[in-house]
Amino acid sequence: MANDPKTPEIAREQELQQQRKRYTQFSGNQPTVENIRMSLSVKDVQGEKTGELVAALKLIVLDKDKIEKDAFSKEISACFDKNLDNDIVQVMCADALVHIDRAQGIELSRKILDNPKKSLDSKLLVAKHLVNEKVLIGYSILLEGLLTPDDFQRKNIVLPLLYAFFAYDGKVYGEKGEMIDIKSLIADAKNNTKEQKVLDDLEKAELKYSKKSDK
Repeated sequence: MANDPKTPEIAREQELQQQRKRYTQFSGNQPTVENIRMSLSVKDVQGEKTGELVAALKLIVLDKDKIEKDAFSKEISACFDKNLDNDIVQVMCADALVHIDRAQGIELSRKILDNPKKSLDSKLLVAKHLVNEKVLIGYSILLEGLLTPDDFQRKNIVLPLLYAFFAYDGKVYGEKGEMIDIKSLIADAKNNTKEQKVLDDLEKAELKYSKKSDK
């Protein structure tokens, strides 16, 4: 039936076709293994080359069961190091590695989260990718995110990320045994802002959390 939900296999195949098309549009080349490796080798990527590289990384993840993981892990790590000033490339390199070399991907993700020069946008995207894979270290940047004066960013990125962490309340997220504490996090955010729009969003989050806790 036309309204039947997509199976994971169909959704994956459609995403593969889309990313292959994007790769060819940006690079002018077919998405062969050799061409994808060539894309990963470029230093200081800018402009359309960023789109090419992002598509290449997504193709690697989608085909992760068919690729030579050890070789690609090294090449993606090298790509991360070659593009220190391109946040989106570094974020996508870290995300791709989480899928094919989990420990290395988490290490690169941590480098972004701990780097004061990286934008909040980049850190939030890393945290989103990680929590989707049940990796919790991105919790560390939620307080900064909740306090952002950017209404769109707070409502559409930070709050959904906060809600994703509700499922892990009380779990350890840090290397030193730090624990996720949603109630205290919201309270800390409320104590560190006088912006009414921020406070309004925090009140909504607090209410949502209390309803979940009462179940």
